[in-house]
Amino acid sequence: MSTPDRTEVIVDGDLLQAGDADYDDARRVFNTLYDRHPAAIARCASERDVVAALRYASRRGLAVSVRAGGHSAAGFSVADDAVVIDVRGLKAVTVDRVARRARVGAGLTWAELDAATQQFGLAVTGGRMSTTGVAGLTIGSGSGWLERAIGLTPDNVLAMRVVTADGRIVVASADENELTLKLSYPPQQQSVSRFFDERLREEGFRVRDIKLIEGLLFLSMLPLHFDSPHRQLAMFIRAMTMLNEVFSP
Repeated sequence: MSTPDRTEVIVDGDLLQAGDADYDDARRVFNTLYDRHPAAIARCASERDVVAALRYASRRGLAVSVRAGGHSAAGFSVADDAVVIDVRGLKAVTVDRVARRARVGAGLTWAELDAATQQFGLAVTGGRMSTTGVAGLTIGSGSGWLERAIGLTPDNVLAMRVVTADGRIVVASADENELTLKLSYPPQQQSVSRFFDERLREEGFRVRDIKLIEGLLFLSMLPLHFDSPHRQLAMFIRAMTMLNEVFSP
């Protein structure tokens, strides 16, 4: 593939390709089994960046992968010879305490959303791993610690603003567009979510309490894996991540 001009792919953000200083870091995902080399990584800073990157991929006949937290178990966050639409820069979040509603940017992680909602004693079902992206979990699973109390994450979605595969911007909700049904558990990527409106719930317990329990649980399990130093290290890092979020101001 010929090297694209930056303005072909992105408007406000950055374009990375093989050989660029940050390319290897940008293509790295949570599951290191997926060591893939995309043709280009569009680090989106705005909605129009997402539109431009999708349209570029369509013109060139290139596959597209969408990356936020990078936790996709199936490796959908990155693909060889594809255009990766990296939405980690889209981190806006607003919380309406009275309406119990949050508007969440596609690049937000669950740790960041929890930090915003817990100020008001509010929560929505989130991922068990705090570095998981809100967008990917909402569309691809929605399972989390609070699911038995308030349902899966997509059960609490009120609306989504998405960029469709052909570059159109659509708001999907119960009142407009049928795209919402297609966005839940899709067999393949059909669009790029720009933001989500989530219904929040008041809970008698705090998300940080759950993270404290999880962190201590992982620490207690370390002796069970003395024969696997790599697994012990992974569990220790996860435990420290949880506890750091609990005790950070």
